[in-house]
Amino acid sequence: MNKLLFLFIPLALLFACEKPIWDYRVKYIGTYEVTSINTSWIMGQPSNVDTSKFEVSIHRSDELYHLVFKTEQGESKRMVEKDGTLHFTSPDWHYHESGKFESKNLFNLSGGYYGLGGSSTFSWIGIKKK
Repeated sequence: MNKLLFLFIPLALLFACEKPIWDYRVKYIGTYEVTSINTSWIMGQPSNVDTSKFEVSIHRSDELYHLVFKTEQGESKRMVEKDGTLHFTSPDWHYHESGKFESKNLFNLSGGYYGLGGSSTFSWIGIKKK
């Protein structure tokens, strides 16, 4: 009986934990230098294209399967799958993002806000800083 008890206690502790023992998001955590190409247009007006560079700090979210992307403007959560695919969709479906970590040192992300008579889109390429 005691032997069974010593077997079941570690198993219960192992499976009772809310967070997984190994977190696949760890390899993506760090600071990235991002090049962003931004495009916007309004009906009846010419398109506007702009390129900018900035840093993004990526860390784990308390919410499972999510990473927090933090910039000078604030932070936002994005879902990341085990293969590195990134997702974000706003509740009203006007804003959408998708992308992928190509490796533990490189990601791409694109998306935009789409409304009646105009839109604003972006494309990011992020390279991890050493």
